[in-house]
Amino acid sequence: MTSYLFRIFGESEAVARLLPALAGVALVAALLTARPYLGRTAALIAALFVAVSPLFIVVSRSAVPFSTGSLLAMIMAASLFAYLREPRPGPLFAFIAATALAPLTDAVAVSAGLAVLAYLALEAGILGNRDAGRAWAAFRSSPLQWGSSFLVAAAAVELGLTHFGTSVDKTGLPGLRQWAEMFDARRDDRAPEYHMALLTAYDWPILAAGVGGFVTLAVRVAQGGTGAVTPFQRWLLVWTV
Repeated sequence: MTSYLFRIFGESEAVARLLPALAGVALVAALLTARPYLGRTAALIAALFVAVSPLFIVVSRSAVPFSTGSLLAMIMAASLFAYLREPRPGPLFAFIAATALAPLTDAVAVSAGLAVLAYLALEAGILGNRDAGRAWAAFRSSPLQWGSSFLVAAAAVELGLTHFGTSVDKTGLPGLRQWAEMFDARRDDRAPEYHMALLTAYDWPILAAGVGGFVTLAVRVAQGGTGAVTPFQRWLLVWTV
């Protein structure tokens, strides 16, 4: 997308930073779609954490990987639960498009896509979630929905395989490649405490809040089973894992 903007407006630093900046702003706004499931206060706190996070600000100011994957992840979650609540074409197409674009984006989007698939398998296949079953029945019984979904997914994959039209010699799925490369990265010779210091130095409020929330939900599940948490809270557990 940036390459096309270069062709229209010329190559400049402002044009290169435009899409990541818009994605960062959109991510903060997208977090507010969690209000029906978390409440206004929790959604506002989540949006505030992202808005002031040094790491999120860095990637939103630079044309680098990880600048758009988080936005796609949030779109996946918001559109998925909107479709589960009321199976309509709009949320479905947004969900299919975001999920299909994940392998073309970065490792964050791919991780979210895998979490979505795991969550759907858990809810529909193991827990027998009524909303998930109703949404699947509506999707399966509507040729318009699954046919259009196939076309949307195929178009997204085609864009990735042609590298967004910039070069037919650079085909591939960069999001999947980045995700796989994470497991091939060599460990350096720094002391183990260096990594913890690095993690806490940047976004320790997010880390502390996330760990606290995860432990709270995990304890509820351990004490009362999966029914002790809401479907959205189960999604948060799966995504965090």
